[in-house]
Amino acid sequence: MELTICEKWTQYVQLPKEKWFLDYVVRSPRDAGVHLTAGWHCYQLIKKLGVEINSAVEFFGGMGAQSMMIQDLFAPQNHVVMDYSHEAVNHIKAQVYGVYAHQADSYDPMWAHKADLVGLDFGDLTVWKTRVGEAHRDLLDRVFEDEPKAVVLTDIACRYLHLHRERYESLLGLGTCASYDRYLEALAKRFRQLYGYDVVKGYSHRWSTVMVLMPKGTTYKPMERFEPTPDSPVGLQVIQ
Repeated sequence: MELTICEKWTQYVQLPKEKWFLDYVVRSPRDAGVHLTAGWHCYQLIKKLGVEINSAVEFFGGMGAQSMMIQDLFAPQNHVVMDYSHEAVNHIKAQVYGVYAHQADSYDPMWAHKADLVGLDFGDLTVWKTRVGEAHRDLLDRVFEDEPKAVVLTDIACRYLHLHRERYESLLGLGTCASYDRYLEALAKRFRQLYGYDVVKGYSHRWSTVMVLMPKGTTYKPMERFEPTPDSPVGLQVIQ
């Protein structure tokens, strides 16, 4: 099977034997592709802002598509990628040049990595996971404590926001979850309060939002902080 990513890179893959991100890609290539398009625009923005990236770490490597983006844009001297799946790690090693990939539980403190650029492509992050005591919160605390120059992070609250509105508003405030746009703005405010980082841009879709966070005071001021993920480039094309 051949995968074309953002009309730029090609990966050759076999159907996964175990359940990891590639399994989702094969089942839902359109949604996975929109997600990759959002990630590409986020990493391009960091490049556009002139942020010097000499090191990068990705805590959820997946199929290595975002690793390819980081290598293409920044070619960091040190680029660490981890994933819980042994099959995913082997896939990244075979498909992506210039990275050190290894199998790890990203939530384990022993795998804390300091880097200029951090990729947090969570598959299940919502504001509820940012509560004290949650593994996601512990990882976020470790990442931002090291003061990276930029963080690219994924939120997946959109599809089920209506089911969890009351719960999320207990953290974000009454009325903040009347729509996904309002939720995202409230989430951005929470990140600013917790870590002193601003969401400078985010691209949303019904499945996920990928966003760029940078230290408070970043001068880039887009017309809209969050916007729908662009149609171009096509994030994923599958050739059987």
